[in-house]
Amino acid sequence: MRGHGMRTIAASEAARSFMAILKAAEDGEEVVITRAGRPIAKLVKMAGTEAQANPDKGPGSRMRSIGWRDHP
Repeated sequence: MRGHGMRTIAASEAARSFMAILKAAEDGEEVVITRAGRPIAKLVKMAGTEAQANPDKGPGSRMRSIGWRDHP
């Protein structure tokens, strides 16, 4: 496990390295995504296990309903 640090990354780099920053968040690292030097989003590990136990009841199901997919 990488630890619980915080990483800041530009949106353009986040787009190129999404799977790596997703893994970092899964490992407990907070990833702040910036655009033009301004923070616009933070990716963090999801608390609890409820969403993992029933994936159709979490935010992912809503994202799928608007056209997002979990994997390409």
